[in-house]
Amino acid sequence: MRIVVFDNETERYATDEGVQGWTDYKGMGFSWAEAWDSQTGEFSSYAKADIPALAALLESADLVVGKNILDFDLPHTEAHLGRRLRLKQTWDLQEEVERATGARVKLEEMARATLGEGKIGEGESATVKSLLADKAFARLATYCRRDVRLTRDLAFFVAKYGYLLLPPCERIPLSFPRGVAPFTQDLIPPSRGQVRALRSAQMPVPEAMWKASSLLSRPPSSSFSSARR
Repeated sequence: MRIVVFDNETERYATDEGVQGWTDYKGMGFSWAEAWDSQTGEFSSYAKADIPALAALLESADLVVGKNILDFDLPHTEAHLGRRLRLKQTWDLQEEVERATGARVKLEEMARATLGEGKIGEGESATVKSLLADKAFARLATYCRRDVRLTRDLAFFVAKYGYLLLPPCERIPLSFPRGVAPFTQDLIPPSRGQVRALRSAQMPVPEAMWKASSLLSRPPSSSFSSARR
């Protein structure tokens, strides 16, 4: 089972002059993409000239994972590739959360609540446009890669535990594709940030996560709560 998690970045925003909104994929341009491949366990970077290689990776996957990939990243890639992608299966974090809650939730909010970390650290501030203007391609790759890593960890959290946490401390049941969830069980070990996030929200810690973390000093609760506290 090969899982690929990816994220694209544009050169311009949908509101920039000359760009005709969020569906003007060509008008926004293609600046960078990052992908994580479960087959190698490694990240890879793609500039505009590398789009065919990105397409080949996506088409080789048994499952392509991302946040908002159905409405943006996949059609954006196809617009610059010049053809439709032939994918086996997809799982869109944005779509799953929106279906469960009726709301669009930012990656930052999901990651802070569930993983205990966000897109950028304290004191950091950067936009894709500013990084491109400064030709800071290494920082751009780091920025994009962090989004991919957070999306991957959130997806595999769902695969392991069947839910995500959303602010302030709401447990949202979600499901991962059949036949894939067991495969992801040991790909991403529970992080201390996940345990810290659960404790800060005063929510019980799953026993499997408890055993994998050396952070805690008291036994876990045997029950879960899905209510806001």
